[in-house]
Amino acid sequence: MTVSGRIGAGRPAGLPAGQTCELRVGPEVFYLGSDAGQLTVRRGPAPGGDAVVTMPADTLYSLLTGQVTVTGAVATVDGDTEIARRALEPLAAAFTKPAAAT
Repeated sequence: MTVSGRIGAGRPAGLPAGQTCELRVGPEVFYLGSDAGQLTVRRGPAPGGDAVVTMPADTLYSLLTGQVTVTGAVATVDGDTEIARRALEPLAAAFTKPAAAT
C-alpha cells in the first residue's frame, strides 16, 4: 500500500532506486524508497531494508516541523546511516517553508 499525499510522498527522492529505509515510529512501521525518482512511503517493514531508523513520534513531529534536523532526529540507526539521512531529508523538507528571498 502506498501512502500518497502524506509526509513528503511524491517529493524528489534522496535515495537511489532499490534502496530502502525502514522507519519505526512508536508502534508504527513504514519504509521509504524511490520510484522513478519520487519518494514513496509504504506501510510495513522494509523488504531487505538498507537502514532502520527508530524514533519516538514526537521526534518525527519535530523533524517534520523543522524543530530538529535530520542529524538530530536520527539517533538510532541500524545499517547505513547515509541511506537513513538521504531517506529522511525529503520528509524534513516536506513541511518547511523555503527561505525568503532577499
